[in-house]
Amino acid sequence: METLTGTENPADYLSRVLLGDQIQSLNVWWHGPSWLGRPAEAWPTILFTCQSLPEEKRKPSQVLTATTHTSLIDASKFSSYWKLVRTTAWILRFLNNVCRKGKSVGELTATELTAARSSGASYHRRSAITTE
Repeated sequence: METLTGTENPADYLSRVLLGDQIQSLNVWWHGPSWLGRPAEAWPTILFTCQSLPEEKRKPSQVLTATTHTSLIDASKFSSYWKLVRTTAWILRFLNNVCRKGKSVGELTATELTAARSSGASYHRRSAITTE
């Protein structure tokens, strides 16, 4: 495996603590290594050979995940159940359009309204709104 030595690799300078004016005056940062301007045949054949690294020892990790169900919509802000259902349907359409290549456009369909009615955003909050 071949790679650039630290002094010829502009990216290596990012891992060092350099001030803006130091990078600004760093020729290798702006133009690359000096041999880069020569024909490819004149480039060094071995720039730097990586030595094999010791085997990485991994410690088993534990992850604790907690999920909470938060609503996108505050049902108490709607004056009627059907306004909540339609708003939910528009949000579900938007989310589906973001995830799919085929986009839904135009008026909401009966299928979209049914999906909105059965979703948690409106179904579980039906009791909070008086039905028109």
